[in-house]
Amino acid sequence: MTNTLILMRHGKAQRPEFGQPDEERQLTAYGKRALRVFLPHALDLVPRDATVQIWSSPAARAQQTARVVLKACKQAGVKVLPEVLIVDALWSQNFGAFTELADASDADIVFAVGHNPFIETALARLTGSQVCFATGAFAACTFTDEGTGHALGRHCDTPGEADGADGANAAGEAGGAYPALTAPPARLLWFVQGPISSHWKTLTSMERTLGEAAQTVSDRLEAFLADPDDVETMHKFRVSIRTLRSLLAFVSPWQQRAQNKSCQSQLRSIVRKTSRLRELDVLAQMAFDLEGGSPELAVFCFDLAAQERARVYRILSAKRTVKAIESIRDQLQNVKWRASIEAAGLPCSQVRQRFDELAQALEQDMVSLDLADAQATHDVRKDAKRVRYDAERFEDLLGEDALAIAQGMEAHQDELGAICDARVNIDIIGGIDTSGLPDQVAQEIAALRAQNQDFLDAALREG
Repeated sequence: MTNTLILMRHGKAQRPEFGQPDEERQLTAYGKRALRVFLPHALDLVPRDATVQIWSSPAARAQQTARVVLKACKQAGVKVLPEVLIVDALWSQNFGAFTELADASDADIVFAVGHNPFIETALARLTGSQVCFATGAFAACTFTDEGTGHALGRHCDTPGEADGADGANAAGEAGGAYPALTAPPARLLWFVQGPISSHWKTLTSMERTLGEAAQTVSDRLEAFLADPDDVETMHKFRVSIRTLRSLLAFVSPWQQRAQNKSCQSQLRSIVRKTSRLRELDVLAQMAFDLEGGSPELAVFCFDLAAQERARVYRILSAKRTVKAIESIRDQLQNVKWRASIEAAGLPCSQVRQRFDELAQALEQDMVSLDLADAQATHDVRKDAKRVRYDAERFEDLLGEDALAIAQGMEAHQDELGAICDARVNIDIIGGIDTSGLPDQVAQEIAALRAQNQDFLDAALREG
């Protein structure tokens, strides 16, 4: 007979799906991850010199949990038998059949992975202790001679007690109704509550969002290289980089510093090389839309953009750039968190707290902003974009109200964008040599500059 029995509830499982047999439900990715982090420390209580045999319910989620336990035992130096034993009684919740198997086992410790209510009920019947098992929790009990009748299957609280999901009677299965024992046959040695798996769900969700954002950057680079003359391919590429940089800035308190810094540095270097092209595209569109403007003005401005587009295309199509994007994508398919975060996970409340702090700081900056300060205006505009990107991409963690907060600032963000664009247009036009241009085009360029200056002056007066 085994000396010690460890009863464990399986890890966090997927929600039931319509038509899916309950036995086929799997562990969630974050549930499995929580177990992998949690078990090495929890197994410190398991003796290293005892032979451990792992049992599992035939359900998929229990078997997956048992395999994580097996691997963790091996890594911790626990003397564990190499195979997981499938025990139907753990699924049928048949206490009598389960305890008969435990009676027959010659392993020093049986580590049984099953389901509630059976795990809680079995511990109560064996030890008299009522314990609430969260997913991933486990408790150890050792058998004593204090109880009347040492056979495990003969212990029940009252004659004829129904057991678990199938209503089987433990005592009846053993061959008749036995009187209640004066003391339970086992003593509770220790109990380890399961990990708060939702803390790793937060990390899993963030990893998925970062990975998707990095893939979008890669996809939009390909789209630009395939059709560089489409102004929107460059615009979308830049937006994808700004979005990813915003997400990286948001998770920076929790991500490993070196990885975060590496990705940010490479993205910043790439997007800066595209800034002039985007500015010229905006100016060219304004020239095209200028009331009373000539086709020659539009052609001139589009030509300026085309020259810059050719330069940017050479840079973005170079192997160095392509490899940098691939490196970012690969790194963010395997996000590395700081050791303390990887060990304990991350409560969703901390993620929301960070968003609220950023949103509140942005709101204060907007109230105190001096529109005459070009750099401050530019910075606040960028911060507003970042808050919106964070709210959109991390909505599952932050909630719909966070998105509403960000969207509430969108009109002000657009206003700041128009002011920043006007300043850039003025600077670009100021650098154009008009001496060799036809008089009409030169005059229209001057008119375009005046239009932007008038808009800027009006915005500063109103602001």
